[in-house]
Amino acid sequence: MKKFQLLLILLCVAPFAFTCNNAYLDEIGRGNDNDYKPGYPEARVFIGSTFDQSSDKNLLIAGEIVHSSLIYKFRDNRFSAHLEVSIDVIDLSENKAENVPPVTFPLEVTDVRTDILVSEGVKRFKKLVPIDPGEYSISVSVTDLTSEKTTKTTKEVTIPSPDDGKSFLTDIQMIGVLKHDNETTYEDLVSYHISDKYDSLRFNFQANNKSGDDLILRTRLLKFDSDTSVSRSIGDRRYNSSSIEHLGITYYDEELLESRRRVLVNPGNVSVFFNFANLERGNYRLEVESTDTDGKLIYKARDFSIKSTNFPALIDIDEYAAPLVYLMRKKEHEELMSIRDPKLMKKEMDRYWLKGIENKAKASQIIELFYTRVEQANKQFSNFKEGWKTDMGRAFILLDLHYM
Repeated sequence: MKKFQLLLILLCVAPFAFTCNNAYLDEIGRGNDNDYKPGYPEARVFIGSTFDQSSDKNLLIAGEIVHSSLIYKFRDNRFSAHLEVSIDVIDLSENKAENVPPVTFPLEVTDVRTDILVSEGVKRFKKLVPIDPGEYSISVSVTDLTSEKTTKTTKEVTIPSPDDGKSFLTDIQMIGVLKHDNETTYEDLVSYHISDKYDSLRFNFQANNKSGDDLILRTRLLKFDSDTSVSRSIGDRRYNSSSIEHLGITYYDEELLESRRRVLVNPGNVSVFFNFANLERGNYRLEVESTDTDGKLIYKARDFSIKSTNFPALIDIDEYAAPLVYLMRKKEHEELMSIRDPKLMKKEMDRYWLKGIENKAKASQIIELFYTRVEQANKQFSNFKEGWKTDMGRAFILLDLHYM
């Protein structure tokens, strides 16, 4: 009888717990990483709420477009790519777009060097859009005017009202801080995957205190244990169901790295900044919570993953050596990865390729194909770990390679 009562309680409570979890999930930003499509602009866009007391510009659009994904024309001794960005707003409460006219603006990418054609560098853009409080569907389209191909990002956004008597938090913006000599550069980070090149990471949001009491902000930086192993062959033994290799990432078992508490004494709007330096590679979440005037929990979060400096590209020699685990014998690859001298590692890699393929032209062709696929796998299949390490990444990399 007691077991039945317990089961009944669990069945009754479960729907409420699920609803609560969904509400939390809706407030967790993961950046934007569109499905990679060769030939289309590789655009990543942040769409979120902000608050400007001096104007009605409450929608923030920040984006980046990868240089190598664009089509260039060579004129006047320089390469040029021309783009158009269009922001379309649909009011979900009225299901019409006429009340907010589309915002359109041009972008240009130019360089005298041929490096721009293969560069993983990005063209950044940022736009504040005037919009009334409400529920909206926001679409940001990036069109390469030469190829006439478009990448579109759509997200539903809630713009909170400063006049409804409720305290609120805006969406969390993530910024990378680079320091060089006496100069400091700030770059909007719109992807889930973050390079470890930054000296520190800044998280920015706005808190609006509408209560007569203090508004307490509780901030936590969490790190999640995650699998970093490479994909195994079909013949390997299966992982234990409780192992990190099987689970992938453990969101339910986080490590608290830092906890902060800030009290807003006065009513009104305050910009809040948190900075974190020297974060190692891994998967993280910054979460902020407070309590509204009616006791309701206010929650915002930003998930992100620290990857290698050049991700998704391969630059360092050990980044080129690691994926060879799919081609080499286990012991042979372990010996390669144990080499500390970059020149000697490069020599061993060349020896391996030429040993298997005596024709240098053919070897060069296969090497280029192999590493092109590794980088494309990083773009298509990355999650909590690099795309080339995933099962889909392995299959993609090795497709037709052994036959060639």
